[in-house]
Amino acid sequence: MGVPQRRERVFFIGHKKELRYPKLKLQFKEEIIPFREVRDKDGREPTRFTKELLKIKKPTDRKLSDINKRLYGEKRASCFNHALVWDNMVAPTITAGGEFYKMCNDKKMSDNDFIKCQTFPKDYNFDTQKVQYVCGMSVAPIMMEKIAKQIYIQWLK
Repeated sequence: MGVPQRRERVFFIGHKKELRYPKLKLQFKEEIIPFREVRDKDGREPTRFTKELLKIKKPTDRKLSDINKRLYGEKRASCFNHALVWDNMVAPTITAGGEFYKMCNDKKMSDNDFIKCQTFPKDYNFDTQKVQYVCGMSVAPIMMEKIAKQIYIQWLK
């Protein structure tokens, strides 16, 4: 839907039965947007321990827990909410917590990375809230725009 992240959502869109609107058809066939097209060059430094783990990452790893599992076995496969974000793939769902590491430079995603992946305007005022938290708790604005546009075209125009 024009959002550079894998973000599955279920929307319930209803109307009063007596309005007799036709069945709403939402079919979006947007091109996928790989992370490399939206990411910043830099990022925040990870911990020394994480840097060491990232040195032995494999292209099939999606989370730090994949690396931990390989090194320490099932019992120490922690860090399941620490995502590895690869340039050639669509970014994973931005969550309100956890860590996101850019595999192009092994740094943490920046606030600008979160903003771009979630399609917030560059000048959006997050006030005192953490950018990642707001992005993780929100529906992507571009996604909502496309749904609202279809509701307008199919039911209200």
